[in-house]
Amino acid sequence: MTTGLALHNAANVFRLNYGKALRAGARVQGSVPVFGSGGLVGHHDTPLTQGRAIVVGRKGSIGSVTFSDAPSWPIDTAYFIDEASTACDLRWLYWCLRNMGLSGMNKSAAVPGLNRDDVYRLRMCVPPIVEQRRIAAILDQADELRAKRRRTLALLDEALPAAFAELFHGASHATARLNDVGIVRTGRTPAAGSINSKSLGVPFVTPGDLASDKPVARYVHDIAALAKVAVPAGSLLVCCIGATVGKLALATEISMYNQQINSVEWGPSIEPAYGLFAVNELRGRIRDSAASTTMPILNKTQFSALRIPVPPMADQQAFSEVFEAHGRVRNQAIAHLAHLDELFASLQHRAFTGQL
Repeated sequence: MTTGLALHNAANVFRLNYGKALRAGARVQGSVPVFGSGGLVGHHDTPLTQGRAIVVGRKGSIGSVTFSDAPSWPIDTAYFIDEASTACDLRWLYWCLRNMGLSGMNKSAAVPGLNRDDVYRLRMCVPPIVEQRRIAAILDQADELRAKRRRTLALLDEALPAAFAELFHGASHATARLNDVGIVRTGRTPAAGSINSKSLGVPFVTPGDLASDKPVARYVHDIAALAKVAVPAGSLLVCCIGATVGKLALATEISMYNQQINSVEWGPSIEPAYGLFAVNELRGRIRDSAASTTMPILNKTQFSALRIPVPPMADQQAFSEVFEAHGRVRNQAIAHLAHLDELFASLQHRAFTGQL
């Protein structure tokens, strides 16, 4: 457990230095990272900081906290704290700042901004330097475990497209329109009174739910509405209106969906996993076709006319087996990451309440 805690104003713990403007055209090619309020924005040949630094968003992404292991150049939308600006261990201070809720300190309605005087008035528990280093080491190790799990997920997400390409790219197969290999429907939004957020009824899918690892937030319990546009598990859902045109996913259970989404309930010649990836390969064409209007839109007729190859069912089923095995491994990895996130949150809370 941390001992020797002392309470200080932040002004007595660190100095927030203003970053310095550096237009993209004024940067000289080099290895020095250039940071804005939202993170890395480029590179330069000369640093502004003295050694490692913490970069804090001042304008735009206010309160964001980024760590640079190398000398860097924070631009004028950010503050920075380098080793000349604090007596604290920088890694400990980095985690401390991430725990201080800086992103909620905006006072400007027009352009989000973080006033450093407001930050300086915050109170901080500052343990001895030895304790700071111990805490930082624990949090760094826990965070690295999370980073490894995220890298595993990224590799898993690359594996399926590679498997699809190996099985189907380069082969020549007859093509068919979507409405020849499945039933195409456009969604609708039922009456407000039939939608709830209590997991009662069937999921109501919107574009924000497509390809998301989070559960659907709303459900429909209106039986009459369900009878009109509900689709079974395995149906393809594709956003065809708005900024996320081309975003797609498979329904994992019987589902309803709004009018921005078209669905394909596959017939016997298409395996759902194959259909998902075959249409995914048309995303560029879908976006290009939709972009011809002021509001990006691909109507049901245009969507129905899209053509996909129809390979032998044995090949599709082989890909489906890979898809299902991948899903099981990916779900395990997601669950493990969620556990690591909970563990990290607990460690962070204990670290900055003197309990670690």
